[in-house]
Amino acid sequence: MKNEIRQQMFELMKNAGSNHGKLYQQLFNSSEWQAAKIIAVTMSTNMELDTMPIIEKGLSEGKTMLIPKTFPHHKMEFFEFENLESLILSNFGILEPNDNAKVIAKNKIDLIIVPGVAFSKNNNQRIGYGGGFYDRYLSDYLGKTISLVRHFQLIDSEWKLEITDIPIQRLIIEVE
Repeated sequence: MKNEIRQQMFELMKNAGSNHGKLYQQLFNSSEWQAAKIIAVTMSTNMELDTMPIIEKGLSEGKTMLIPKTFPHHKMEFFEFENLESLILSNFGILEPNDNAKVIAKNKIDLIIVPGVAFSKNNNQRIGYGGGFYDRYLSDYLGKTISLVRHFQLIDSEWKLEITDIPIQRLIIEVE
């Protein structure tokens, strides 16, 4: 079921527009964003919600912005974002920090903006990209989590939850 939902969403995501100013504004106005000093966010691909406006806004407000780097065995760490020139392309085709970047301990991160493909209207569960990187990372994370959800990504369908699936604390949903 997850794989079918994931494939359907990939098609919708490929055709989605990129004007999501209201969604960003909802994030920037949230109490979680306002209180956070250290924020982690993924580097988006061309079919995802563009995360550069989030990174730029955080930096302009003096926040420390982090981006992930993946490692073998589904391990992921967050590193301080310096600039686009300091990033390298990963095997997944995503920009990641280079080997000189500074890793930030999980307990220092105030807010993680968690990516996803689909989100449940009922229980804040998410379907990710299938690698389990975020669920593993979030399993013992004690800070705040938010996902930015485009209207078509919010679904009624139920899918079989796995013991490793971690719900998101708050979904910020795009208004149509």
